[in-house]
This record gives sequence, C-alpha cells and structure tokens, in this order.
Amino acid sequence: MLATAVPPTELAILEDQIQQRLHEQIPEISPLHVQCTLKQQTLLVVVQHRAPELTHPKRVFRILETVFAETGFKSRFRALFYVKLEGRSQPYHFHNFIPRPPIVDVAAQVEALTPAGIAAQGALVHHPDLEPAPVSSPAPSQPTPEPDGFADQFIDVADPDTIVIPSQLPEGVGFEDDEEAESVEPLPYPEAPELELEPIPHSENRLWLPVIIAGTAISLTLFFGSIYALSRPCVLRGCRTLTVAQTLANEAVETLQDPPSGSAVLQAQEQLDRALFLLATIPSWSGKYEEAQTLLRGYGRTVANATVLVDALKTANEAANLTQNPPLTVAQWQASLNRWQGAIAGLESLEPQDDFYRFARQKVQEYRQNLTIIQERLATEQKAVENLALAEEAAKVAEVRLNIAQSLADLELADRTWQAALNALKQVPATTTVYGEARRLLGVYQPQATVTANRHNQERFAQEAYNQGVRLAEQANAAAAQNRWEDAIAAWEQGIGSIKQIPQESFKYIQAQPLLDVYAQGLSRAESRLEGSLQVRQAKVDLNQVCTVEGKQICVYTVTNEKITVRLTPAYVERVRQSSEAARSQNNIEAQAGVMDHVFALEQSLERVSDRAKIPLDIYTTNNVLVKSYNPS
Repeated sequence: MLATAVPPTELAILEDQIQQRLHEQIPEISPLHVQCTLKQQTLLVVVQHRAPELTHPKRVFRILETVFAETGFKSRFRALFYVKLEGRSQPYHFHNFIPRPPIVDVAAQVEALTPAGIAAQGALVHHPDLEPAPVSSPAPSQPTPEPDGFADQFIDVADPDTIVIPSQLPEGVGFEDDEEAESVEPLPYPEAPELELEPIPHSENRLWLPVIIAGTAISLTLFFGSIYALSRPCVLRGCRTLTVAQTLANEAVETLQDPPSGSAVLQAQEQLDRALFLLATIPSWSGKYEEAQTLLRGYGRTVANATVLVDALKTANEAANLTQNPPLTVAQWQASLNRWQGAIAGLESLEPQDDFYRFARQKVQEYRQNLTIIQERLATEQKAVENLALAEEAAKVAEVRLNIAQSLADLELADRTWQAALNALKQVPATTTVYGEARRLLGVYQPQATVTANRHNQERFAQEAYNQGVRLAEQANAAAAQNRWEDAIAAWEQGIGSIKQIPQESFKYIQAQPLLDVYAQGLSRAESRLEGSLQVRQAKVDLNQVCTVEGKQICVYTVTNEKITVRLTPAYVERVRQSSEAARSQNNIEAQAGVMDHVFALEQSLERVSDRAKIPLDIYTTNNVLVKSYNPS
C-alpha cells in the first residue's frame, strides 16, 4: 500500500468530527480531548477524558470506526484507538483497527509494474501532498530514538495541550480481545501469466523441468528486480524527492529558529525526520545519490541539535507540570529542580554556530528564572520539614525533662524546650505541605507547654519567696545583734510571711517548712527583748528624773535587762552627812527627821522605778558600798 500524507487540516477536521460525535452519543465523558497523529501509515487516535474510567469503552471504539469509515480513512490507513484518563501516562483500553484489503485486481497490479504504470505511480509518489508519512527512524548519521512509553508528553508553557503519540504500541500491550484483534492480511503479489507449452515427452520432461523452473525463477527475479530498481525515487524521472526533502528541512530549520509553540517544534522535528527519510530512499544507483548523501550528512548535526532542543523543551515542560498543584513535597520540588537543570544543561550544550542557539539562549534565561523560583520553594519546603522535625523532637525532649524535673533549673529547661518546639511550628509557612501537620501539632503542644510554663513560674515564685525569707532572717539577726529589736521583729515577721507563700506543690515547700519554727523562735526572742528594752528605756527616763534634783546630779545609774545599778554621788552623800550632823549637833529633831525622810523618799523613788521596769535594783554609796538591794514583786 502506498503511504499517503495527510494535511494537518484534514487531521484537525477528523478530530473535530470524532469529538462532536462522542459528545452527542456519550455525553457522560465530556469534557474530552481527541488527538490524531499519523505514524507510518498508522493513524493513532487518542481519546482523553476525566475520571472515572468507562465501564464499556467499546462504545467509543464503535463510534471511532464509524467516523473512520465515513471520512474515508478506513480505506487508506490502519488505526490504533486509545482511551485514557487525564493525568495518566498509559491508556486503560485500546483497539486495533485494520481495514480488510480490497479485492486485488491482478491485471491492474501487473499493469502497475509496466513502465507506464511505474511512471504514473512516481508522479503520485513525488506529489507534495502525497509524500509518504515520515518514519521516526534513526538517520544514518545521527540516531534519533523513539519515545519509550505511551503518550510521551511534551507540553509547552505556551501550548499546554500538545501531546506526542509514539509511533508504536507500548511494550507489553496486546490486543484487547480476539473479537476485535484482526490479523493483517498481506496484499497478494501479482501472479505470473500462464504459459502455453507444447507437450514434451516424459523423459525429456524430467530432463528439462529443473532447467525450465530455474530459468523461470531467474527471469521473474530479473524482471521484478529491474522493475523495483526502476521504481525507486530519482531513477527514471526528475528527483522530486530531493527537492521535497530540502524544502521540508529548510522549513523545519526556519521554524526552529523562533518556534511559536511546542507543537511547532514537534512539527519541525517531524519535518526533519521526514526529510531524512526521503533522502535515505534515494538508491545508490540514482544520479542524485551523492547529493542526497551530502545533504544527509549536512542535516545530521541539525537533526541532533533539534533532538537536543526538543528533549530540553520536553524536560522543561515536565518540570513545569510537576509544580502545577502546590504545595509540593521536597521530593517533588527536587524532581522539578532536576528537570529544570537538565533542560538548561541541554540547551547550553548548543554552540553559538548552531541553528537554534538564539532561541535556546532565550529559553535558558526563562528557565533560569523558573529554576530560581523552584530553588526558593524547595528551600522553603526543606526548612518547613526541618522545623516540623525539630518541633517533634523538641516536644519529646521537653516532655521527658518535665517528668524528671527536680528543681527550678530543670523546669526552666523544660519550659525553654517547649517554647523552642512551638516557635519551630510557628515558622512553618502556609505554602508548604507540612503546614497542616504543624497547625495540628500546635494544638497538641500548646496545652502541654502552658502546663510546663505554669509550673516553671510557680517554682520560680517559690524560689524567690524562699530566698527572700532567708534574707529577712539574716536582717533580723543583724538587727538583734545591735539591739534593734523593733527592726528584728519586723524582719522576722516578713520572713515568716515569705516562707508561708511557698506553694505546697513546689520543690521548696518541704525545704522551707523547718524555717517557720526557727523564724518563730527568733520573733519571740526579739519581742521579748524589745519589751525589756522598752522597760529599760522607761527606767532610764524615770532614773534621770529621780537622780536630778534642782539641776544637781545626786546619783548615777546603769540599766540593763537584768539589773538597775544606782550609785549616789559623793557630793550628795556629803551634803546629806553634813545636814544630818548639823541637825544632830543642834539637836534639831525635825531637821534630822527631814534628812531621813529625804533619804527614804529617794529609796522609794528608786524602788518604784525597779517595780515599773521589773528589773532588780542595787543602790551603792561612795566607795562602792552597797546600801540596798531591791527585787520587784
């Protein structure tokens, strides 16, 4: 069967007809997308729709066969029908459609092998609109591998719906069932005309039969071989194949200089492949063979560069597709980053003298901007994951530290650890994949952190109260040492109040309880000493009044909590003695009684002072002679 090229518009019309027919008859799969691609006389038709899968995809295949027959493609090509879901790289059902060959007219085939028939076929073959479909096979000078999997996609940023369909079935895919899988029946070769031979004797038949058979075979081989040789391109007629190949290659190079979209790049690559295929069909016995080989070698680097360019654009669009639904994991961002780097590396491998260098440099600048964005997003995601892991680890440590805490320092460390966990979670951005988990952990950790913070604050208060109580006790002892009993009493009272404020749940509670008894005893002593001190002061005031008469000092005194000591001054004693002797010498009874009353009144006054102060009294005269001791009742 002759390969027949199909203009893109005819394929587009076929796509529209299929899509409209499917919309009308199977509305449940709308919206859908139909892609038709011609590969080596096989028309690949991909019907892509949203989930879920169709329960009976054969309905789609029957509609496709109907449209295929109505449009006339049935008589020209075999077909492979695929049904796949959006976002899936592999189809979930397919159907192999092979039209049954028409009845072969042997006479027409023999006539087609005549020079006139060959010339007519050559005119058809070399017509620009009927050139063979390009074969995606490696060129002699530069191998171009076919895609590995089904529907290997290349989606440009500006043309995201472009799909490349491979020229062969995916590995491991067979016919869906025996009913629909039809074997390919080869076209029958033309039969040799029957020859009318005169009868030959039997003995001669045995002798000449091998010779006749061999001669016939050789004749037929030479006949058909010459026909084949003469039917090759650029043998009998002008070399239209060479002209078409050059035109295709030049158009492809011009397109690749500044392609408007990803589909244009793919179309240009197909044109280059087709040009190489056409050049490779020119046989060695053609006069254009050397020129064809020269063009093949010349286009070799162009094809290699086009392959590099296409691969880079495919890789870049794979990278773009990977980031369509953020937030993404670190692995997804890294995969996209690797593809952007791979695309840039591929484009940077093109040299300034290459055909597509300017376009490649433009793409490199765009891709580097995308690469920078991806690096930032990757770093953000990595930092978020690290913060989440840090928070989880810190929470485990904080919980253990709280459970084994035995002091204020232990609680403080547990509190700081909880705060570190919370701070790490609060730093997780909302644009990351772990944000939801971070918010959930915040709700879990916050109450535990609050409990730890309260215990820390309570223990810190207990420690401060304990320390203050100890300081106040020190101040009370210092005041007592200086007989500042009022200050001592105030310090003891404040110290006891501080100790009593220590919470029972704190670590300091047990340690502080013995201090209450110590401080209470100190307070009692201070109060007792303060009372004695007040009495001493009062006694001193009273003694000062008693020992001073008319501005003259008649006695001196010392007062302690244990003893009041009064010493009569020599002048007073001498005056009393003189007054007593004068009264006795004058035999003045009243004067003598007055002296005695005066001395007695002094003693009474000193005893009252002793009674009021509740301090024993000793009265001394001159020469340190004790004249009276008095104990208050």
